[in-house]
Amino acid sequence: MRLTIGYLYPSIMSQYGDRGNIICLLQRCRWREIDAQVKALEMGDKVDPSEIDLFFMGGGADSHQRLIAQDLVEVKGEAIRKAVEEGAAALLI
Repeated sequence: MRLTIGYLYPSIMSQYGDRGNIICLLQRCRWREIDAQVKALEMGDKVDPSEIDLFFMGGGADSHQRLIAQDLVEVKGEAIRKAVEEGAAALLI
């Protein structure tokens, strides 16, 4: 089994140690013999809904949330919505 984690805005929205959540998810997958990979999705990156099984986004400061808001809505929003409708999960802190 393969699991692809789409890590939304890791360089901007990881203010509170959220990389640790990714490390934990990867370790839990290893224990279960699940081949997991992380795909960083930064500002401007397009999302292919068929490629991501789990979306993760850490918490960020209010100013960081404002910074990514337009990209999240206009660049990634529709693809994330489609992926979730087709069975992907989302863990958004």
